[in-house]
Amino acid sequence: LAMPEEIKNLEPIKTEISLDQNKKRFRSWKECTSTSPSARHLGIYKALLHSDIITSDMCTMLNVAIQLGLVPSRWCQAISVLIEKDPGNPNINRLRIIHLFEADFNLFLKIIWASRLVQRGEESSQFGEAQQGSRPQRAANDAVLLKRLTYDLSRILRTNLGTFDNDAKSCYDRIINAIAMLAAKRLGMPDNALSTHAGVLWAMKYSIKTMFGISDGYYASGEGKTLFGTGQGSGASPAAWLTISTVLLASLRILVERGMLFKTPDGTKSVERYSDAFVDDAQNGLNDAHLKTPWTLPELSQRLEDMSQTWEKLLFCSGGSLEPSKCFYYLIYWKWVEGLPQMMTKSDLASTPGIKITSGFSNIRVPIRHRDVTETHVTLGARLNPLCDDIEQVIYLKAQANRIANLIITSNLSSWETFIAYRYCWIPSVTYLLPTTTMTDADLHSIQTQATGSFLLKMGFNRKYPRVVCFGPLEFGGLTFRDLFTEQGALRIKALMEHIYHDTETGQMIMIAIQSLQMEAGTSAHILTDPTPLLVYIEPCWISAIRDFMATNQLSLEFTNSWNFRIAR
Repeated sequence: LAMPEEIKNLEPIKTEISLDQNKKRFRSWKECTSTSPSARHLGIYKALLHSDIITSDMCTMLNVAIQLGLVPSRWCQAISVLIEKDPGNPNINRLRIIHLFEADFNLFLKIIWASRLVQRGEESSQFGEAQQGSRPQRAANDAVLLKRLTYDLSRILRTNLGTFDNDAKSCYDRIINAIAMLAAKRLGMPDNALSTHAGVLWAMKYSIKTMFGISDGYYASGEGKTLFGTGQGSGASPAAWLTISTVLLASLRILVERGMLFKTPDGTKSVERYSDAFVDDAQNGLNDAHLKTPWTLPELSQRLEDMSQTWEKLLFCSGGSLEPSKCFYYLIYWKWVEGLPQMMTKSDLASTPGIKITSGFSNIRVPIRHRDVTETHVTLGARLNPLCDDIEQVIYLKAQANRIANLIITSNLSSWETFIAYRYCWIPSVTYLLPTTTMTDADLHSIQTQATGSFLLKMGFNRKYPRVVCFGPLEFGGLTFRDLFTEQGALRIKALMEHIYHDTETGQMIMIAIQSLQMEAGTSAHILTDPTPLLVYIEPCWISAIRDFMATNQLSLEFTNSWNFRIAR
């Protein structure tokens, strides 16, 4: 947690909040948000925005508290709301705790921590590439796409890979407040803001809210008892975990010998990743690509176990812990049967010792679940496995699409309201993951068939209305419905171009995948510049799916300085 040299040369983060920033934040804050145990509802703050005098005085009082590092007693009250994670299951270990803080205290945290602290980390390049969550211009799809590209390259290159998927238990509630303050100070947060934030957390009194009301008693820190956690519901929690997790992920790179390394065929570009994280969900991994001697199966398993144990200890040192029920691992190891490569199944790996790690202070080694390469897991909304077959994804999306369609057909929505529901409810719910999937035209047709008919019927059209007109543009008399296969293809091309243009880590992985597939194809023409030749022998993957879509629609992409085979003569 030492302050980097780049930060030492910068001015401390400004902690003064201007009147315009104060107004802008309160104005954009949804009034329906629950806040303020003191009953100073957001509606009161919004109503006072019309009075510059009152709002200016309130902003001044806020700045006085921050600049002097004060701990206002009103800020030291919070209400803990308990929400069932599983409807109908009130077990205490399955409850999600959301804290309701004072609105102006949370405003301070959102502006100083969530905005300025994160901006400082981004501008000074202190966050690295491993953590995708709680950062501007990053999305969960980026982490999903990285995972898919990793699986794709392992199949294209026939390289052995071990991955450990894990979830941090009660992420924000287990943050050690002192470490959170040190992580913020590491990036230039001044002492006055740290004193206010840490002081409020220390003096905070938490009341419990249930269906019977708010408790008279409370729990709080005291002599010999310190409450950890910046709390879910705090505007600072995402930034606090971001600043801590990036240090942990950087430490993992130092403590582990090798991660997931991939190179272009000519060796000019390489990407080595040890972990891909989105907030508290992470996948750690390592492979033996480009090594002269591949690892043996026991060696791969042992290295993955060591890496997993290292990550557990790093989390534990920061106050965190792994959620064992959500942790699992894959071992992708190749065997050759009559000259053809095959991934070894879980039954083939039965003789290999499973991964076991300790947790916290305990010396008991707990076994981690081993998933077969055909077994699908849910990650950030996506259903994925090392084969990337999308079978479970199709089943899930079809069920979701039909569920929404059934709700629409039985509703009292008007024709126009039905169209709004289609465009702004149904379409986002089914297209969210399409940039990362490789579902076929038949798969997506089965997903949209029932829903399209239901929406047409509710809008006053025959459910058998010609689909050419249904999916056609408005200027040609169409209804502007979206064909999911076309949407998937367009969104994949958009994602590919954006990542390559911005030279992100995902973009570099895409370029490595393209060149590796080009090597497998063995053609002189770039596989995406001339996608027309039928290449049935290349590995089905995200890049090949884009190529097939481009060939069907007569599309082409031109690459500058692209690698290709040197013509022999």
